[in-house]
Amino acid sequence: MENNLPKVAIIGRPNVGKSTLINRICQSREAIVHQQPMITRDRKYYLSDWNGKDFYLLDTGGIDLKSTKRLSLQIFIQAKKAIDEADLIIFMVDITEPVSVLDREIAQILRKSEKEIIFVGIKCDNPGRDFYIEDYLEFGLGYPLKISATHGKNIGDLLDAVADKLPSSTTKEELRQDALPVVSILGRPNVGKSTLFNTFIREERAIVDTIEGTTRDSIDSIVTIREKSYKFIDTAGLKKSKKNMDDLEYYSKLRTERAAEESDIALILIDSSDRKITKQDVKIAEMCINKGLSICIVFSKIDLVSNEEIEELIKKLDYSLRFANFIQFLK
Repeated sequence: MENNLPKVAIIGRPNVGKSTLINRICQSREAIVHQQPMITRDRKYYLSDWNGKDFYLLDTGGIDLKSTKRLSLQIFIQAKKAIDEADLIIFMVDITEPVSVLDREIAQILRKSEKEIIFVGIKCDNPGRDFYIEDYLEFGLGYPLKISATHGKNIGDLLDAVADKLPSSTTKEELRQDALPVVSILGRPNVGKSTLFNTFIREERAIVDTIEGTTRDSIDSIVTIREKSYKFIDTAGLKKSKKNMDDLEYYSKLRTERAAEESDIALILIDSSDRKITKQDVKIAEMCINKGLSICIVFSKIDLVSNEEIEELIKKLDYSLRFANFIQFLK
């Protein structure tokens, strides 16, 4: 992610349609969309352009200040960082529903940020559905621009407003001339991928939790090591069986596999505190070999095991990957 491009953060309460708007603007299914709230968790950057302006869209998790869940707090922290980082904010509300307490709280946060705001009302698929649009005038942000992310209504008008408010910047074509090596961090769920990613980028960008499956989508950042830059990608954990996956886990798996496809190097994390090499660890290594990636095995959580246990684990891994003796191990 190049820091010299302007950034546009998309902000709103949970499940208001932020990821659907991202997919409409990017003309793809980049962001995972589902009726279940809190699917988007970390802040994620999408390169986009309109009318000669190149910029990053920042997809954020839905802000829910009333929730007492730890994950909701972590999502809010990531959304707040996106607000602070953004040059422009798209504030999304559902004008087919009454103004909610959450909408009011978010509007107050955005006004205090003193950032330029484009106020957007969604789900305007048909005339007459904007039943509550007048109520949203209380925010002092003017009339919301009525759009439908699902059907593409007035998306061009929204992007015109974005392009008008953004400064000129480096173009995507110029950025692509300097393609960076891509490093994916892969492994089973909850082996420490997001912790390692945050360590590399020196920022709490990926949400870390003991709950398995906290990372839903792949996120990336540029890291400079010894004057050389790399793009690092944090990925969702790969579970062992499709049979046990719900649809969200399946979409997350596809995102992880696509991240691996786009990578040059794979860091495969193995949880040393498990004190064993699982079949899934081996399958992940096989996937990376089949995709032609350079591979490095990384043992995580080594503070929880003895040196003797690490040496025994290396022997087990050496045997399990005897078909690929070129792979290096790090601990």
